[in-house]
Amino acid sequence: MIDSGGACTFGQLGRDAHRLARDLGGEGGRGLLRPVTARSEADFLVEVFATWLAGGIPLPLSARGAAVSTPDFPRAPAGGCEPWKAIVGVCDGLYRPLVTHGEPPSVPRKALALGLRPDGRALIGSPLHLNGPFEFAVRQILLGGTVVICPVFTPQVWVTYAGRHRPTWAFLVPTQLRRLLDDAGETAVAKAASSVDRLVYSSQPCPPDLRGRLLALLGGDRLAEYYGTAEYDGTLRVGAADGGVPIDGAEIRITGPQRVPVPAGTVGTIEGRSRVGLASHPVPGACPPSGAWQSVGDRGHLDGTGRLHVASVAVPGRAIVGGVNVAVAQVRVVLAAHPAISDCTVSVVPDAVYGHRLTARACTRHPTLTAEEIHAYCATRLAAPERPSRLDLIRLSPSEATAHAVDL
Repeated sequence: MIDSGGACTFGQLGRDAHRLARDLGGEGGRGLLRPVTARSEADFLVEVFATWLAGGIPLPLSARGAAVSTPDFPRAPAGGCEPWKAIVGVCDGLYRPLVTHGEPPSVPRKALALGLRPDGRALIGSPLHLNGPFEFAVRQILLGGTVVICPVFTPQVWVTYAGRHRPTWAFLVPTQLRRLLDDAGETAVAKAASSVDRLVYSSQPCPPDLRGRLLALLGGDRLAEYYGTAEYDGTLRVGAADGGVPIDGAEIRITGPQRVPVPAGTVGTIEGRSRVGLASHPVPGACPPSGAWQSVGDRGHLDGTGRLHVASVAVPGRAIVGGVNVAVAQVRVVLAAHPAISDCTVSVVPDAVYGHRLTARACTRHPTLTAEEIHAYCATRLAAPERPSRLDLIRLSPSEATAHAVDL
């Protein structure tokens, strides 16, 4: 592993993880979820491996956000379930832990399908509490390769790390890729990424104009779009291909009303399942039956060759802001807890850069409350993707209501 502090060998990772596992004692006890605050540094992954060695289930958490506080998380899955990881997902509009069990990450199937290599270097520029970056980093380490961790994402930092460490594989979300091309410039990005054999993006749809720029910059075989969820493995769309092909071990189908499969070309609900025993489910909750189809509500269609075309990721109660899943109801809970706000609503609107963004409408009878004060309040309680980008402040009085719209 390589981070801002230098390099950590696999042997050093093992020694540090075993030492920490002994210190964890009952905290990382077998079969228990153990929250781990995600950091963009090697020590975070040491803590993850230590949790595994202690028999626990690592649950990466963002350092800031509206996610349920750790004491409220259930500590153990249902009897008979033996997960190897947990992440914070959005279920029915609320944050809930999702556990994954079955095939362990040491099996190279998924890593190889995504283009990771035992002799390769994977550059991770997205936060490690997110399902994709976390899983890709872990799988690359267990594959025997090297993980390079950007301490923070800015276009200049990414260009510097890519140029210095010469990765063969890289992951970013489309919002980051647009910033990279717009701010660093295509010439600088092309030079920095010259060692990259496969650049994978995921977590949100990629706008056609951005995808066109990336294809022109990297060429066909070096660019890949991965569509998947925490609940199931998905598809890989390489280069200029039209639609994504299910990766090894994954199955995708499209269903209509009553979850009945529909013919090729018909838009419906995307469902997935694993042919290798990999499965995920919310906690609390029972393990799904082996071979069960699962869905998060995304919509699309399969063409006559079996390729998946995603039509929409607009799911009630969930927003995908810059590649991050946001539970809209829990953002509203945080906003409504402000002592001067008597009522509020939070809405999801499309955004050309971030995919989605949140807007809010707040009512107050406080005579001097300002939108800037609410913004400061949100900044200490919500992660950046959760904060409303626009606030309509409605000031109520016994005789009238006045509205003040402010972009935050």
